[in-house]
Formats: sequence, structure tokens, C-alpha cells
Amino acid sequence: MVALLVFLMNVNMIWTLYARQVVSKEEYKSRKEYRTDHTVEIKFFGTLQSLDVKSRGKISVTDDDGDIKAISPGGYLRIRKTTFGNKKEILIESDQQGNLTKLYYDNRNELPFEPEGRRWLRDILLDVIRSTGIAVEDRVNRIYKNEGVNGVFEEIEELSSSTTKGLYFGHLLDRNGLTGSEIGRIAREISYEISSSSQQGDIYRKYSHKFLASNESADEYFRGVSKISSSSEQGYTLRSVLEKGQLTAQMKARLLEATESISSSSEIGSVLRSFTDRFDEDQVVVSAYFDALDHISSSSEKGSVLRDLLNSHDLSEDVMDHLFRSVAHISSSSEQGAVLRVAIKQIDGKERAYHEFFESVSRISSSSEIGSVLRDILEEATLRDKYLMELFDVVDRISSSSERGAVLRRVIPHLSGQPNAIGRFLKSVSKISSSTEMGSVLRDVVREGDTTNQLLIGVLETSESISSSSERVEVMLTVAEVMGDDNQPVLDVYKDVAKSIESTSGYRTVMERVF
Repeated sequence: MVALLVFLMNVNMIWTLYARQVVSKEEYKSRKEYRTDHTVEIKFFGTLQSLDVKSRGKISVTDDDGDIKAISPGGYLRIRKTTFGNKKEILIESDQQGNLTKLYYDNRNELPFEPEGRRWLRDILLDVIRSTGIAVEDRVNRIYKNEGVNGVFEEIEELSSSTTKGLYFGHLLDRNGLTGSEIGRIAREISYEISSSSQQGDIYRKYSHKFLASNESADEYFRGVSKISSSSEQGYTLRSVLEKGQLTAQMKARLLEATESISSSSEIGSVLRSFTDRFDEDQVVVSAYFDALDHISSSSEKGSVLRDLLNSHDLSEDVMDHLFRSVAHISSSSEQGAVLRVAIKQIDGKERAYHEFFESVSRISSSSEIGSVLRDILEEATLRDKYLMELFDVVDRISSSSERGAVLRRVIPHLSGQPNAIGRFLKSVSKISSSTEMGSVLRDVVREGDTTNQLLIGVLETSESISSSSERVEVMLTVAEVMGDDNQPVLDVYKDVAKSIESTSGYRTVMERVF
């Protein structure tokens, strides 16, 4: 009988040791958490055990984290753990004077707190503290006082959740007297220690005023924000910074560099549009702005940002250079055109900007879009000399005869008083492949332009490029209407060109008009 009892006791001891080993190795697989300003309720669930912690009020623990030394009046702490069906519970309540009552339960049976309750509390309290964040303010202050920020960082490494880590970082940042170096290190550690994007974003937004108190800490702050994995959290955080206080040029550049790490085009665009009011022409800021812009893969988003910038600022030629280079990276012809049409308002009087503008137009792949942009600038600006020459270079790249003709018709009012431009205009007309379109443009310039001998002679000579005899005849008849009977220089050229008409009836028609 004695041997049997010894055997059973040994079996029970072995089972107990096995159970403890299994439980100690198991991690809780899920948790539910509810927090307000005054209460905390967290439940942890695992296959073999569960833990339920509730608290109200401010809690302080002993320096060895083994006991509760104070709870604010009316507060409490309840810890309940179930393992293999065995339930243990500690309830510590504070009366209105702050006096503590400590109760211990084992399977719903109240037992004396001393010594088993105190022993169980000591065994479990540090894990509860690290899992839930209770007594966080008390512990952060104590650890910082004794070990500085490094001590707090080491403790944060032991914590089990992003939420709890966020509480520790928050209370550390709430302290007064932190140096810029310490605040910068906190910004860096947040990005390393907290895995939750939303939790990172919450802390970076709430304490941005501290992180941005110096360039030193701001650099680390923006590096941290750039490591947030969620594009929406990154964008939200950077926009919140822009809504707050003043930023140095260095801070603006760092913010824009952080924007480059966002993978979503719409989020990058949203940040850059928010940045518009903070845009300035500091060289570092400008470079960082357009570097961030070029990380936008969406043509519509990039175009939207550039139009917003153009509508909000009178940009210098240096900034316009950056803008036109960015337009070249837009894959959509319609978006390129939409930006360039807005840019027209900004290039007047800026010689280099005119050149870059026409270079940008020439890179548009769509003939209709090139034509649309060129017609707009001809409508809104008076082009003289070399600007008009650059426009003709772009016109020559339009493959569509109707688009080329439409632009050249819009050029006609700009030819007045510009003899050099007339020859270049007619050269562009001569490259129109459609006889009908070429003839139409030549007739229009005769009817609407200054009918100088230079123009009339040039039109007649250009008409020889028309392959259609009937179209050539119509052009010559139009010239005949305006050249006058005694204009011998024009008449001589008229007769020479008439000889090139292969149609006998056509030749007779043009000659009868002048005799």
C-alpha cells in the first residue's frame, strides 16, 4: 500500500513538472484588448492556458516588480489565470484613502494572501506588467532615473506587444528634459521595436512636436517614418506634420525624402499636394521635392501634383527646369499636355523656360496633344523671333497633316512684322503631306496675313510643293486676288509657277486671272 502511494505521488509530480514545462513553452495565440483613459481589460488565450487582467486607476509597483505598492483611490487590479482547468486569481483593491486590500483565490476558494498569494503574485506579476503595460508610468520613471534611455530601451525589448511598447515610448516622451540626441534615439527605436504600422504612426503623430524640436531629432524621426510599412500610415503621418508648426529647410527636405519610401502613388501625391503651401525655392528643398515626385508611377497623379504646384506658385526658371524634366517622365500624352497648358502662364519673360517648354512639347508622342498645346500657347502668348522658330521645329514633328495645319493657321497672326518667321512658316507648310491641307493653309495666310511681296512670293513658290494641280490653282487664284495688277515682282513669280501646272485648263484659269 505504501509503495502504491509513493508511485502515485511520483506520477503526480512528474505530470506536474511536465505540465509546467509545456505551459512555460507555450505562447498565447491571441489576445483581446480594451482600454480607456482609466481602465484596462486584456484577455490572452492559448491552447493550455488563458490570462485575464483588468485594472482601473494608476498603479505603482515595487522596485523589484514583485508586488503592488499603490493604486489610486477607488482603483483595482485583478489577475485571473487558468491552466489545465485550474483557476487562480488575485484581486487588489484600493479604498478612497488609497489603502490596499489583497485577496487570493484558488479555484474560486478564497485563501489567505500570505504566503501563497504573495508568492503567486511575485511569480506572475512581471509577465503581467510586460504583457499589459500596467504601472507603465511608474516603471518608465524609475528605469529612466536609474538607467537612462538605454535602460528603458532594454525593458521595451522584453515587452510582448506593439501596444504595450507604444505605452512605454509614450511615457518616455512625456518626460521633460530629454535631450535632442535622446529624442532622436527614441524615434529610431520606435521603428525597430514596434511592428504595428498603426501604432508607429500614432506615436510619430502624437509626439511630432518633440521630434521636430531640432534638426538632429527630426532626421531620425523622418527615417523612422520612412520605415512604416503601410503607405496610408506614412502619408497620414507626413501630412499631419505639414499641418503643424514651422519646418526648417532641412526638415522639409527630410520629409520629402521620407515621402519617396511610400509605395502608393496616390499617397505620395497627397503628401506633395499638402506640401504645396510649404514649398519654397531653397535648392535642397526643390531637389528633394522633384525626387519625390518622380517616384510617382501614376501619370494622372504626377500631373495633378505638377498642376497644383503651378497654380499655387510663381516659379523661377530653375524650378521650371525641374518641372519640365518631370513632365518628360509622364507616360501619358494627355497628362503631359495638361501640365504644359498650365505652365504656359508661367513662362512669359523666362527665356530658358520657353526653350524647355518647347522641348517638353516635342517629346509628346500624340500629334493631337502636341497640336493642342501649341495652339494654346499661340492663343495666350505673343511669340517673337526665336520662340516662334522653336515652335516651328516642334510643328515639323507633328505627323498629322490636319494637326500641323491647325497649328500653322493659329501662327498666322504672329507673323506680322517678323520677316524671318515668314520663310520658316512656309517651310513648315511645305512639309504637310496632304495637298488639301497645304493648299488650305496657304490660302489662309494670304487672306489673313500681311500681304507683303515676301509673303506672296513665298506662298507661290511653296505652292509648287503641292502635288494636286487643282489645289495649286486655288492657291494661285487667291494670290491673284490680292497682289494687284502692277506688282511686277510677284507677277513674274506667278507666271513662272503657272508653268509648272500640268493641267491645260488649270494653266489657262490662273493666267486668265492676271490678264
